[in-house]
Amino acid sequence: MKSSSHSSPLIFHVALVVSGAAALVYQSAWGRMLQRVFGVSDLAVATVLGVFFFGLGLGSWLSARFAPKVRRPAWTYALLELAIGAYAVLSLFLMRALPTLYASFHPELSFQRAVLLRAGLALLVLLPPTTLLGATLPFVVAAASRGSRHWASEATGLYTSNTVGAVLGAALVGFWALPRLGLSGSIVLAALASVSAALLVLYAPARQAGEAPPPDEAAERHEHATEQGREPGRPHLALVLAAGSGIAALAGEVVWTRVLRIVIQGTTQAFSAMLVQFLIGIALGSALSRKLIRWSPARALACLQLALGFAIALSVGTANHLPRVIALLRGKPSMVPNETWVILLSSGILLLPLALLLGACLPLTWSIAGGGSEDAAKHAGRTLAANTFGGLLGSFCMGFYCIPLLGTQRCLDGLVLLHFFMAALAFAWGEPQSHRRRAFHLAFPLLLALALLQSRPKLSLPFLLHARQDVSNAVLRGPRRDAGRHVVFLREGRNTTVSIVKRGDSYRLFNDGRPESGIAAKPPGFGPELVTLATLPSLLSETRDRALVIGLGAGHTTRVLLAAPWKRVDVVELEEAVVEAARRLHRLAKQPFPLDDARAHLVIDDARSRLLLAPPESYDAIVSQPSHPWLAGSSALYTREFFSEAKRALRPGGVLSLWINLFRIDAFQVRRVVETLNRSFPHVQAFMVDKSSLILCAGKQPLRLDERARTRFQHQIHVEQFLHPRGIHNFASFVAHRELDDTAVERFGKGMRTLSDDRPDFEYALASIADTKSLSAQDLDAAWRSLPWMGRQDYRALPENERLQVLAARLDLVVPRPQAQQRLERSLPLLGLAPSDKAELDGAFAENLGQVDKALRLYDRANGAFAAYRADRLRYMEGRHKEALDVAQRRGQAPLSYEPLIRMAWSELSLPQLQRALDALSALPEAMRSPLETLALRYPDTGCDAIERYTIGREDPPELLYIAERCAFQDEASDRAQGLGQERTRRLMRIAIEAFRQGQECQEGKNLDAAIMLYRRALLFNPAHASAAAKLAKLYVQRGRRDEAYALLRRTHDASFGYSNLLQIVREAAAEIGLRLPGEADVESDLPPYPSTRREQSEG
Repeated sequence: MKSSSHSSPLIFHVALVVSGAAALVYQSAWGRMLQRVFGVSDLAVATVLGVFFFGLGLGSWLSARFAPKVRRPAWTYALLELAIGAYAVLSLFLMRALPTLYASFHPELSFQRAVLLRAGLALLVLLPPTTLLGATLPFVVAAASRGSRHWASEATGLYTSNTVGAVLGAALVGFWALPRLGLSGSIVLAALASVSAALLVLYAPARQAGEAPPPDEAAERHEHATEQGREPGRPHLALVLAAGSGIAALAGEVVWTRVLRIVIQGTTQAFSAMLVQFLIGIALGSALSRKLIRWSPARALACLQLALGFAIALSVGTANHLPRVIALLRGKPSMVPNETWVILLSSGILLLPLALLLGACLPLTWSIAGGGSEDAAKHAGRTLAANTFGGLLGSFCMGFYCIPLLGTQRCLDGLVLLHFFMAALAFAWGEPQSHRRRAFHLAFPLLLALALLQSRPKLSLPFLLHARQDVSNAVLRGPRRDAGRHVVFLREGRNTTVSIVKRGDSYRLFNDGRPESGIAAKPPGFGPELVTLATLPSLLSETRDRALVIGLGAGHTTRVLLAAPWKRVDVVELEEAVVEAARRLHRLAKQPFPLDDARAHLVIDDARSRLLLAPPESYDAIVSQPSHPWLAGSSALYTREFFSEAKRALRPGGVLSLWINLFRIDAFQVRRVVETLNRSFPHVQAFMVDKSSLILCAGKQPLRLDERARTRFQHQIHVEQFLHPRGIHNFASFVAHRELDDTAVERFGKGMRTLSDDRPDFEYALASIADTKSLSAQDLDAAWRSLPWMGRQDYRALPENERLQVLAARLDLVVPRPQAQQRLERSLPLLGLAPSDKAELDGAFAENLGQVDKALRLYDRANGAFAAYRADRLRYMEGRHKEALDVAQRRGQAPLSYEPLIRMAWSELSLPQLQRALDALSALPEAMRSPLETLALRYPDTGCDAIERYTIGREDPPELLYIAERCAFQDEASDRAQGLGQERTRRLMRIAIEAFRQGQECQEGKNLDAAIMLYRRALLFNPAHASAAAKLAKLYVQRGRRDEAYALLRRTHDASFGYSNLLQIVREAAAEIGLRLPGEADVESDLPPYPSTRREQSEG
């Protein structure tokens, strides 16, 4: 027999490889284009994917009707490809018009109506090309099968080629085209591929295009005999089995994608790797199915379904150990892969075996359908349509109903039952048989499924979610039964899996295993970055009527906003399970839930989609807090299109506040974000209140930290509640955290390529960075080193009596950051400072360089209120109490605050030395005095009575506790005296811990003189601070001061006696620098540990 009658012409295979690749590019690119309208939620993605699959199924079904009637199906296929390519180019213009069309609808659409609207728009745009795409394969099957009795084998080969093309397309678009060419470039490339596939068929010789002559007579007789020996076709059973296979395949893909998204993260590269591995399995399975066709196709399909049921059970066990496999593959103490090969291999371990078995199912249904070459297009199109519609149903139901309602484990059990049920159908009706045998074939697979479900391994979801938090233990011990012992909440939502873990007195909220937020035991319970994110709009917006919060998280940002006088706060959250988790967090912490406030309005939807519906100038503030921009879709909240939409929705005096997570990012990408925001807004500033975050604030009008902002700051309830516990006690210390003003922002981002929806290279760049990397303050200082810290215009906008305090607060803030100090020093000539102000700042510069004596000389010489206060504070921190009191008696200038002097006077029991100061204080109205100053005025006359009437709070100094302790002893209240003494010791230790932490930062920043000053300070307040002594001794030795190092370690050794762990630190430090302390052999090894050392070390 001639080969042309038994194998498809090569040209068809080549064309289908090319068009298969193009189809996957279209699917990815069009899906991302529609994210601007539909958002990035799983529902939005499923809407687009559902329309895509519906079009494919419709095209296959229609081609089943018309392909057999077409005289030249090969030419029809070519025309379809040309039409697809032309529409692809046209779609570039249609997609640009779609946001405007969507925005024209009513902004208060309900969630259900919004979903229907998006589905309708997706149908409008995607149904024409997807219908054409779905029709291509049946027409090629019709062309290739003419003259052949084995159309199922021909169709299988063509389907394999098309799937191989899909593999190439998925890899091309996922790993190269999107970040390099962008969406538009990828569409153009795919359109060229579609046209190329058409031209290949149009210009191929007639014989290669499927117009082969009929087979010879011998071949005809052979095929006729073969056909007579074959079982009759069962097209209806084939449709049922094809639909079931589609349901199982896509439902399984959804489930395993949810599992893998937890393990290898939800980056675009990860999703591309999953799709590539799934399609490789489908391609291999369909190729191998040509061998199975020679056997009974129904029995083969039934056995495949049984194998799939067992494979799912085995895959559950495999999935439980994937985090361990990833850590071992990487050879690093991390379970978050950023290497493409690790992502591919990890996803392949789970998906490839399952996809290989699934890939053989559809070709077998073609053989079950039977029929001759004249039925090829009809049966191929119908079974392909049934398979596609089944996949649509399976993916939609699994993602939006089954997983949220039943959970992943029960869904996997359901898939096992579905596969065994499909096996029962194929066994029972695939061949003619007796009723008894059919009953056995129906019952046996189902009984086998029940037995398997009783003994199958269970998915350890708590382990998969939280293994990366303790890598060593997870690798060594693997999933254990008690893996979820600290998990107090776990909910599988429509988009993500949300959990809460209890750690000590704190609770942490995780989203797909990634830390999202939490509540700590220490007030206010969350970080200063969230406080600043919400405080900036409250300070800078023209009016405070309506605000929008993008992303609820744990609700902290919303809580801070609601503490200010906003009339309405809209909160848009993607995942409903996050809202439930946030409510549980606040209940656990015994705090009111912010969404219970009548001014808060929750919307469960995608933020960009909702923002697009908002009328122009409808908000006074927009707060955006995307926490993981390297994840697929999250980077959409950093593009110029998003910023333009935010600008449109803001009123003229409105403010956009944006959080940039400094984890897993570099300075280059930060510059791009800043430049993108600055292209949309004329005024942008940057703040950094902790090491992990950069806060950008943007507005249409100048953002001035002026008198109005200070007034708001001083009269906001949330300032004392949220900022004071984080060390921001006044307006000056808040302003000091500003890193870039308008001018610096413009210079920092100048020349950078902006981020856009069309080219998502931002998330690709971040996903390639290891999860152990983060951007430090020193890294940013290096990037900002040529930029002034503040210009004259912003300096003059500050309240006049705050200007010098802002500069001093900035100086104190950047002690461990030499390049930031240099930036500030270079900025001073630009500010037009008065000579007296410059003299006072010179003292502050000297202090922050660790030059204590020089700083005191400069302060005393300046003789201003600010300088007097700084000198008193420095002498207090250095323990030079008597010197400070003597200077205060001679000084003619009153300080800004008398608190340092009062502390020292109480410490030395010499309050009468402050009589002049107290006389000056008494002349001030009580409203202008601090509670501590008022108490100092009353104490000389009333003594302990004043102390007993005073309620000691968290911020009161240890010296006041000392006086209170003495008063308690005088009253013979020994228990109270003992408690006050213990609290005083704790507060002194807290001061020492903070000084030690600052010293470490200075040492890391190469400000060694300041580090020495701060380590000395830590030992002043806690003489047993062994870690401070060890570091200070090493610095002394490096400077040739061995005698001082020896004396220091001896003092600390004596102060630490009785605590084995502190003594061990001191002895190790001495041995490291070649010193031997006396009496080391006499120290008992079983001494108790120092009670505060654990905290001391963790804080250090």
